[in-house]
Amino acid sequence: MKLDLYDNVLEENISNDYKVELLIDNRVEEVKCFHAVVRRELYDETTVAKPGCVNLFEGRTTYLPKMSYCRFGYTFDQPIKIRIKPLKEFNFIRIRPGKVDYEISNGAIEFVLEKPSKLSIEIDGNLFENLFLFAEEMPIPQVEDNNVITFKKGVHVLQEDLLLKSGQTLYLEPGSFVYGCVRAIGENIKIVGKGILCGSKLNHDANLPRKQLLKASHCENLLIKDIFMIDSPTWTLMVYDCKNVVIDNVKQISWNENGDGIDICKSENVEVKNVFLRNSDDNISIKSRKYPDNENLYGFSCQNIYVHDSVFWADKAHCMLVGPEATMGQKSEFKNIRFENIVCLEHCEFMNEYQGVMAIFSADESIIDNVSWKNIEIYNTSFGRLISIKYTSVFAAAIGKTVKNIQYENIKYYGNQIFPDIIFGYDEKHIIENVTIKDMYVSGTKQTEQHTGIRINEYTKNIRFI
Repeated sequence: MKLDLYDNVLEENISNDYKVELLIDNRVEEVKCFHAVVRRELYDETTVAKPGCVNLFEGRTTYLPKMSYCRFGYTFDQPIKIRIKPLKEFNFIRIRPGKVDYEISNGAIEFVLEKPSKLSIEIDGNLFENLFLFAEEMPIPQVEDNNVITFKKGVHVLQEDLLLKSGQTLYLEPGSFVYGCVRAIGENIKIVGKGILCGSKLNHDANLPRKQLLKASHCENLLIKDIFMIDSPTWTLMVYDCKNVVIDNVKQISWNENGDGIDICKSENVEVKNVFLRNSDDNISIKSRKYPDNENLYGFSCQNIYVHDSVFWADKAHCMLVGPEATMGQKSEFKNIRFENIVCLEHCEFMNEYQGVMAIFSADESIIDNVSWKNIEIYNTSFGRLISIKYTSVFAAAIGKTVKNIQYENIKYYGNQIFPDIIFGYDEKHIIENVTIKDMYVSGTKQTEQHTGIRINEYTKNIRFI
């Protein structure tokens, strides 16, 4: 049995909102908790009721509360008991995702973990001052060689962007806290380790140029594994014009405008698994847009994308989004995209033309073909819809060309439906075709042709409920 508390030395971000202790072999080990800023937006009801797309700023009040997080590594050769003492008194708690049996004793929450877990502990329903607890497998030390760039335990400030080239590995040792941006261009690159990559020292002003926290472009055979990313100025992790990518066990917390989680842009053969994302914008956004970049290796398609066994929390925008961002004048395609075994803890989107936990928006003459969601559990939508499939010119120059072969299977939503789901074709030349909805339950009610909360317009063909 081994335990690694990571010994993070970033004292200025210490959170005293929770005291977390591990009870092992008659001894008590305290795990440090740290603050992370999140985003909460409230809109005037008269604003969100307006038809069309809500102005991004009209009627909006933004708050920046601080949640907490803690992390440790453990071998899990025997169960470990967790004790969490919130600073404030509370009436009830909720631990998500999954089912965790807990006891409350003397104002503390106690439970046992038998395997690695990523959990949200929420006091009295508070989603914005909650605690994320990451109980992780013990890290494997990285073998040092000339192609490995290692950041040891401690705080590091990058004076310029760190550029990784073909054959290089970036290793963030447990307990390392690295301020700055990482860039990757080339083949056989790895970005691994249990350390933290943080963007809080970078410009966050949307009126000035902002940088993605991690951008991989024109890469082939890329691995991004285990790292924890917080406070990105804009998109947190961007994969652009890449091929053969694995993103595994990445954790994120972001708060700034446009703070997407993982943006898969114009790439193919991408697998995202075991991630735990809380973002102030889309968690997973799949795009086919060309950005200012002189190089174009892999065309304009986003295809063979597999996202699975993960947890999503979108404080503003979508958990899973395909489109609308494509490239006019090119053959932009979104094909063979799968989402499986996903838990969505929150979705909140006030733009009433642009909502959806599972959303497809076709724009810029793109082709969208063969997109599926299977085994999806959705626990909360503060504002928005579950499903949106439509053509749009929002954030685009024109509507899309084709949307067909869409599947939803074993979808469960446990909250109350706020807005009806939509499947809307645009006209007789732009229809939504071949959509299958199998075993979708909303608040315990199976969705059927006779009983459904899904609005379907006349520009659709072969919409089936099973």
